[in-house]
Amino acid sequence: SNELKKIFLKKNKKIKMQSINYIMDGFSELKVHKDIFNALKVLNRKKIKVITLTNGSIMNTNLLLKKNKIENLVDKCFSVDQFNIWKPHKDVYLNTCKIMKIKPDNSLMIAAHGWDINGAKLAGLKTAFISRYEKNLSNFYLSPDFFGKDSCDIINQLRF
Repeated sequence: SNELKKIFLKKNKKIKMQSINYIMDGFSELKVHKDIFNALKVLNRKKIKVITLTNGSIMNTNLLLKKNKIENLVDKCFSVDQFNIWKPHKDVYLNTCKIMKIKPDNSLMIAAHGWDINGAKLAGLKTAFISRYEKNLSNFYLSPDFFGKDSCDIINQLRF
């Protein structure tokens, strides 16, 4: 909600909490893409730990997982709130790996945003870019280790 407040200020508008709450409430209604459920099931069967890492709140993430009936397929949720640093700062990814007791180069960040992939790559994680949202990565970003149209496409490229 802090970023929404900044938008109001930038546009020289009075901050309207009713509008901000409306937008924030909408995040709780998001539906996961079908491929996410299938990919999570495969990772779960393979005993691969799955975590989330968001610039949002853990509470919202947990609510989304629960509403989409996938909370049992995710091991842990992390938020930048825990680190007081926003993604894509590399320390967010490094601190997450440290808490999970896993080396960055033994981790895979799957994301649909180039900036997120780049931050994880700068931290030494392996990365996978889902192209459904941004379609292409900027030349400014480091290349991910895997490309795919969706999460199942990424999972099918991995060697377990």
